Amino acid sequence: MTDTTKFKAKVLRDFTDAGTETNYTKDQEVQLTAGELLNLTLAGLVEEVADAQPEEGKAKSKAASA
Repeated sequence: MTDTTKFKAKVLRDFTDAGTETNYTKDQEVQLTAGELLNLTLAGLVEEVADAQPEEGKAKSKAASA
């Protein structure tokens, strides 16, 4: 089973991901998997949005509070 949890991140500069050929624009907010977030953060291309919860976690908390 693969982990499909996504994390919100902010793009720090324009770049094209060489592996996926996805174009990113500075200040764009994107949803990334944990692996993508780690790789792009270590490369200095994105930063995680501070108050971001994984998308999967948000759905669970909303359901629990209902």
